[in-house]
This record gives sequence, C-alpha cells and structure tokens, in this order.
Amino acid sequence: MGLNFPLNEPQQLTFHYHARNMYAFDEDWPVFQEMAQITNVFLKNTANPIGTNSVEQLQLQAVDGFPSDIYGGDNIASYFMQYGPEGAFVAISDYWDYVPNFRAYLDENPDVEATITAWDGNIYHIPYIQSGGVARTYFMRTDWLDNLGLEVPETVEQLEEVLIAFRDDDPNGNGIKDEIPYFNDNWMEMMRLVNLWDARCYGMDSYVEKVIPREDGTVYHAWVQDEFKEGVQNLSRWYDMGLIDKEIFTKGVAARVEYLPKDIGGMTHEWTPSTSAYNDAVDIDGFKFEIIAPPITDTGNQWEEHSRLRVKPDGWAVSTNCSDPEVALAYMDYIYSDYGQILSNYGVEGLTYEMIEGQPTFNDYVLNNDENVAVNIFLERYIGTQLKHGYLMDYEYEYQWTHEVGRAGVDLYTQNDYSVLQLPPLPWNVEQKKVIDTKLAGINMYTNEMVQKWILGDPSLIDAEWDTYLAELEKLGLQELLDTYQEAYTTYLSLIN
Repeated sequence: MGLNFPLNEPQQLTFHYHARNMYAFDEDWPVFQEMAQITNVFLKNTANPIGTNSVEQLQLQAVDGFPSDIYGGDNIASYFMQYGPEGAFVAISDYWDYVPNFRAYLDENPDVEATITAWDGNIYHIPYIQSGGVARTYFMRTDWLDNLGLEVPETVEQLEEVLIAFRDDDPNGNGIKDEIPYFNDNWMEMMRLVNLWDARCYGMDSYVEKVIPREDGTVYHAWVQDEFKEGVQNLSRWYDMGLIDKEIFTKGVAARVEYLPKDIGGMTHEWTPSTSAYNDAVDIDGFKFEIIAPPITDTGNQWEEHSRLRVKPDGWAVSTNCSDPEVALAYMDYIYSDYGQILSNYGVEGLTYEMIEGQPTFNDYVLNNDENVAVNIFLERYIGTQLKHGYLMDYEYEYQWTHEVGRAGVDLYTQNDYSVLQLPPLPWNVEQKKVIDTKLAGINMYTNEMVQKWILGDPSLIDAEWDTYLAELEKLGLQELLDTYQEAYTTYLSLIN
C-alpha cells in the first residue's frame, strides 16, 4: 500500500541525527530540500550541533524517552535493537505496507534481514548498506623503489629489506636521514601489520571488534592467539629498527597530510580513494604512491583483512513517540527507491551531477569543490549525501572520483580475491547485550594498553608477560565474552541458513 507522495498537506517531523562525532542534521542540505519537494515532509533537527560524541548523544536521548520522531546516526544500530524491544522504537515489522522498497530489498537479501533482526524477532531500524569490497590497501612510494633500483616486494622478507633501504639509503635524495619507512594515520590501523605473520587483528571494519569468525562457525579472540603474539613481537622489532613511524601512537590523522607532501613517508595501509588522490595533490617531481599486493607470508598466505562491512551498524529508526509513524516510515522507505538511492549517493541533478548515458556523473562543482576537500567529505558536509542513516550505498559513486592508481588497486585486490571472512554485526538479546556492555570495553582497553607497551618497549618482554596477559584477560571476563559472541553468531548463522 504505502503512501502517495507528495502529501496533500505539509508535515514536519523531528529528526535527531548525529554522526561521526561531528555532524548534526542540517535542514538546508540540498538532498533534504529535494526530499521535501518530493514528499511534502520537512525534517527539523533536534540533535546538538556542537556535540562531539554521536553515540553519547543518542544515549542522552534515552534518558528523555526518545522524544523526537526519527533517530539516526552511526554505530547506533545495536541501541535500536536494544531499546526497540523495550518499547522505545516502532517495530517496522508491523508496518510493511509503508516500506515496500525496503521490504523488497530484504526479500532479496535474507542475510541482511538476519543481521538487523532483534532478539524478539522484530526489525526496528533501516540500515546503511555498503557495496564494494575493497576499501583499504597497501601503498608504497614506487618512485623511491626506482630511485634505489629495487623491485616491488612480493614477500614479507622482501618487504623488510625494502623498508630498511627506505630508512638507510636516502630514497628522497635530500642527503638527510629523514625518511619514515612505514606510517599510518591511526596506530590501530598499523596493528593490521600482524597479518604479515598470519595473525588476524580485527573481525570487521571496526577497531573495537577483535573477535574473528571461522569457516566452521566458531569464533575466537584474535589478540590472544600465538600468531598474534608473534606479530606483535615483529612490530616491536620493526619499531625498534626505525621501520615504523616513531610517532605512530601520537601523530594521529596528520601523518599522510604531512609526510607525503614533505617527501618523507614510504609506505602505509590506508583508505584507497583518499590515499590514491595524493598522486595528484603532492607537488613532488616523479611522485608515485602506488598500490602493491599484500606481501606473501612465510607460510605462503596472501590476504587483505580489511573489507567493507556490508551491513554497517548505522541507520535510522522511528520513535514510538512519533506523531505519525506511517509517514515517517514511508519517508525513510523512499530513500530505498531508485531515485532515493540516487539522491543519497549523488545528490541533486544539475547541482552535483548530470545524467550521462544513464549514469549519474559528478560535475566540477563536486570534483573540484571550492572547499578543497575530498568528494565524500564535501558531499556529506555540504550536500547531505553519504549520511550514516538508512540507505543503499552505490560503489560507483566512489569509483568515479577515485584516482586511476586507486582504481587499479581496487581491481588488483578484487580480481585476486584477497579478502577473508568478516564478522557481521550481531543481533544481541538483552542478556547478551549486558555482557557486551560490561566486558568488551575493559577487555579492549587492556589489550590496547599492553600492545602499546610491548611495541614501545623491549620485544623480549612479550614472551615473559604473555601468560600474565592471558590470565588477566580471563579475570576481565574474556571467556564469558567469547561465549556470548558464539551464542549470537550461531543464532545469526541459523537465521541466514
């Protein structure tokens, strides 16, 4: 059935949207001005525009009983699935007639339906769905390789030799030993280097997710495995050797933007579109920052741990305080329509894109925007696309503005299928959520502290302190946490099967 848009009379709904710890909903975003023209529904922001913690913003709303009509943002899907069964959010399962596009999508993607179904069997939010698999890849200054007469490393052993040459042999040619062989914008991303010693690090596209699924349906915690210990020992060794940035734990997001223009950064593992863009942005003669295949480990493995999480823990839901849940859900469902998908990925025709051979194609207003920021940032900040509410991402939007170096890398990783099994967001029941809320943060904090200590300190301490480390994790409730994950993952597998 649904609703016919536009409505005969204008209707206003309140929308609490806060995402990425910085963005509140902007009523002037062109996408939502267009949506108002289509539907005659106007969204009014209720989120704190100066808030700096998006999840906390939602939790504060819980104290007041979620008074707004619609709630959305990133990393909050688990709260929809927690508070929904308690009566805070509308069960979309009771309103299928008003969300025909979303229902049709779930019918074609039962794994997604299993992922977003709460413990009581109902669905309370419309999720953000990603497409495209490859997102992060290894980058290396191949012009430095040329300067030193070296080949692209194919194995971990060869990689270490190249990083040593970057450190010692003045590949930038300035006569100063200022090169930083390996760097990252975030030390948590650097931790993926343990993959080079056959260890998993993260179970999905999230630095807090250290539980890993196996093909047989069981799960394990990556940071207590013997191969992970070996990986950390080697990271500590590389750090002592000066192969890893000495400021890796403190530099933060300034690494790429500083090291690449200064001609001192040699290798990283980072986001493909934004990192490949430096090939045009950096004013260095002959600069080449190209994507290389994952180095082959000593046991013959070659894989890339990071890939896009299909069902992100982001989305939007309708509060049971909503003045008109039918209109709210129909509005949200429109985003899953064909034109709604174009709006949420590309923006408004004539403003941000033109139709060329049937494909929305970004124009110069976006690609060379006056704000001088990356396309995805411009679209999210100034247009209202690529928000962390419930929509279907079209990977073509990103491929359009990805540098040719990035495109080649995506093709390389895709064609060789370097990806590994990812853990989906799990539908916790009430008791499971209690365990997650009471155990996970403490365990993650302790593992992070110990790993930082070991990398910065003497590598020999790792063997000496490993058993104590494992014992402390048991005290913190690691086994109970793993049992909870296993129970939820088993339920998820049964739903999709």
